[in-house]
Amino acid sequence: MNTLHSLRREAPVTPVVQSMLKLQSDASKATSTSFAQYLNAHLGPTTAPAYGVARQSIVSTSVASQNPATTPAASSNNSPTSMAAQLLSANQPPPDQQLTPLTGALYSPLYMQQFTFNGFVSQANLQNQQSAAVYQLDMNNWALNETQRQGLGLPSQPPPAAPKYVAVNDLGYDQWWSSLTNLGNPAPVDFINPVAT
Repeated sequence: MNTLHSLRREAPVTPVVQSMLKLQSDASKATSTSFAQYLNAHLGPTTAPAYGVARQSIVSTSVASQNPATTPAASSNNSPTSMAAQLLSANQPPPDQQLTPLTGALYSPLYMQQFTFNGFVSQANLQNQQSAAVYQLDMNNWALNETQRQGLGLPSQPPPAAPKYVAVNDLGYDQWWSSLTNLGNPAPVDFINPVAT
């Protein structure tokens, strides 16, 4: 026990550890006061927040004087949040494509054809779900950024592009599969087609 204690005193404290200890100390002080008091103590005086964005008075007066037309007094129908909600509802993913029931005997050519088709369909469905999730995240980030940009009087940015959804074309898949069974060079995979939203 004495050895460990003596090692602790002898080990030098690196600058990284010192900064972490300072942050930990600041965080413990922040918990003893309100968050607003903590921000005021560390950031200085601020004006009232516009759409949840705290602005320093020097920046807000100069930006507002440069572009008074983009003040946050826009109607709620044109707010970034409502625009994002409208774009999200207009670009919903298509319903999942249904899997083909496996009717062939296990490992028969028909079974393998249906099994492979279901793999492509599952992949297309997963890709559509992931595209929708990324688009929703991008739209939420865009709405938040636009709200902050409006609060600061900055110009607007365009919303993210709509995602591209896909579906497996049954007829194209059957043609591709028959090219595989002819023992020649298989045709390229061109049966996964974009879906209009």
